[in-house]
Amino acid sequence: MRPRMEASAGVGSIDVIAGRPRRTERFPGDPRPQQDRLPAPPKVPANEDRSGVEREAPITPAEAIVRGALPEGEVSKPVRGFLYYAYKGKPGSAKKVELVYSGPAGDAVIALR
Repeated sequence: MRPRMEASAGVGSIDVIAGRPRRTERFPGDPRPQQDRLPAPPKVPANEDRSGVEREAPITPAEAIVRGALPEGEVSKPVRGFLYYAYKGKPGSAKKVELVYSGPAGDAVIALR
C-alpha cells in the first residue's frame, strides 16, 4: 500500500468521498466492482467516427507518389510537385546534384546539393 489522501464530506444522509481507489475484481465475475455508485464512462460505438465527417478511402503509396509528382510536359503556369529520378548509387555518395532547365522561358540551373 502506498500513502494516499482521502477526503469526505456530507450533509444529512448524503456523503461525498474523494480520493478513494476504485474497487477491482477479486476473481473473474466478481459482482463487487459493479456495485460502485459511479456511472460507467461513456463509450463511442466502434463503427462511428467521432468527428461525424466521412473520411476518404486510404490511397496506396503508388497513388500518393503519382499525385505528388510534377506533371509531365509543358505547362504555362507555375506548378509544384516532386521530381523522381533513378539513381543506382548511395544517396550520400552524390557530390553534386543539379536541376537543369532549358525551354521557352530560357535556361536555368538549380543546385540541389
